[in-house]
Amino acid sequence: EQPLRTARRRAQEAGLDTARCRFVKGDVTRLEHILAGSGLDLVTDVGCLHGRTRSQQEAFARWVTGHTAPGSELVVMAVEPRRGPGPNGLDEERLDKLLGRPWSLVSVTDSVNQATRGPIKGSTFHWYRYQR
Repeated sequence: EQPLRTARRRAQEAGLDTARCRFVKGDVTRLEHILAGSGLDLVTDVGCLHGRTRSQQEAFARWVTGHTAPGSELVVMAVEPRRGPGPNGLDEERLDKLLGRPWSLVSVTDSVNQATRGPIKGSTFHWYRYQR
């Protein structure tokens, strides 16, 4: 519940109309059971997709395409591909292949890794912004 409270607070601080925002808790590998219907205009993944198996990543890509309309945006924060414990990572090539058409990469922004310990310490992260 704490991450949901933080997300709601940050949305309010950013001046978003939180009545139009939907914050949900559930299993990211089973989104079809959590978020029914379509019509999402923004989907954000912060450090989850890059740690899923290939089949889970492919299922997410199908799900996000099926639940968004033309003009929607997808923002993915992912660690660069790496070996060792923790997430395997994703890069632009893999994301492009996963999403395919109708998604187009709009921008890639480097992110400073704040992790000071753990398996991702010192890793490079990127924010990928796609538009459908």
